[in-house]
Amino acid sequence: MLFLDTYFHIQFKQTCEQLVHGERFRLEQEYKLKVNELNNKWQEQLEKEKQTLREEFNNLLTNIDQKHHIHEVSEENEKELLRRMKKEAEDALVRQWQAANERLAKV
Repeated sequence: MLFLDTYFHIQFKQTCEQLVHGERFRLEQEYKLKVNELNNKWQEQLEKEKQTLREEFNNLLTNIDQKHHIHEVSEENEKELLRRMKKEAEDALVRQWQAANERLAKV
């Protein structure tokens, strides 16, 4: 009888160890699966965030280029306006000198 008790005890112990080992293996596999799922999810979020930041950066560069171009155009327009004003002032001065010389010639 003692032999049977020892035998069943050993069988019970081995069965429990097998169940524990199987459950540990299942939990480890489930853990690895969850870790991989989370890593993939975080990687996807990271890639989306990188893409969003890249698009925002490109938009900012485009805006800077547009503003730079507008500034260049404004600067060119300003220079052209100054050239025209200078020419008009010089032309007016020439006309005034001519008119003054004509009046002096009549005197």
